[in-house]
Amino acid sequence: MNDTIHIVLGPTASGKSALAIDMARDMNGVIINSDAMQSYDCLHVLTAQPDAEEQSGAPHKLYGHVPPSHDFTVIEWRELAAKEIKAALDKGQQPIIVGGTGFYIKALTEGFSPLPEIDDSYRHNAQTLFQESGAENFHALLKEIDPVMAERLPSGDTHRMIRAYEIMDATGKSLAEWQREPLSGPPCADWNFQFHAILPDKEAHIAKINSRIEHMLENGALDEVDALSQRIQSGEVPEQALVIKAHGFRPLRAYLREEQSLEEAFEHTAIETRQYAKRQRTWIRNQIPQEQLTIHTSAKQ
Repeated sequence: MNDTIHIVLGPTASGKSALAIDMARDMNGVIINSDAMQSYDCLHVLTAQPDAEEQSGAPHKLYGHVPPSHDFTVIEWRELAAKEIKAALDKGQQPIIVGGTGFYIKALTEGFSPLPEIDDSYRHNAQTLFQESGAENFHALLKEIDPVMAERLPSGDTHRMIRAYEIMDATGKSLAEWQREPLSGPPCADWNFQFHAILPDKEAHIAKINSRIEHMLENGALDEVDALSQRIQSGEVPEQALVIKAHGFRPLRAYLREEQSLEEAFEHTAIETRQYAKRQRTWIRNQIPQEQLTIHTSAKQ
């Protein structure tokens, strides 16, 4: 008999957490986070991690457990998520995956390209080269050894550029070639995935994004940004840590540095969030098997 894993998707600020809690209450469910930024033990408000009241509605796993100094990988997430899924199933509970990181979902449901084990020294070398060269020059260096990946990646995509350079340097084979290899499959062949997408009206969604940013600012987001900025300044957290990709961190940090007004920081955060939400909608339409997908317009009222 196959075990069903429910996966709740949707653009940021669409109400995924509320829908997942509704489902968990109905199904004796355990909610398992698959949002990369919500994995970090910082920026709780800015990344919209479920608060204590929300988490009291159902068990929540894999939220706020990774230090910001660590670049949490999709491989690490899948391993932890698989353990939480198995633990829930063993207890007769319903696993409910919720989040907005499509790469995590693909890794869980389809697996990875068969990359070989790569010594950490190759990543260290690539990171050092990036820091010494700067983004534009590093992109040019990547183009010399792997023109295919350099064409795919903009110079601002720091982490994926470093990853592409590291893989080419270590294996002599482009990441693009590795990605064409058959995927490894899900952690368990008996798991059946059922997708749920919450897709609110676009105009209402834009208003919700703005309202959420206002709520974040009123509830400590600036203090979180300031605290993380100080940890970066002290050297505890690297300047290029993955966590700084959290939407709003860089605009609000610029405001705290008096480099722009709060109104400008708000607008830049809103633009980042709307653009990301648009990409998430596109991903859901193009990447999820329609026969396995249930569309929701909102959670229960």
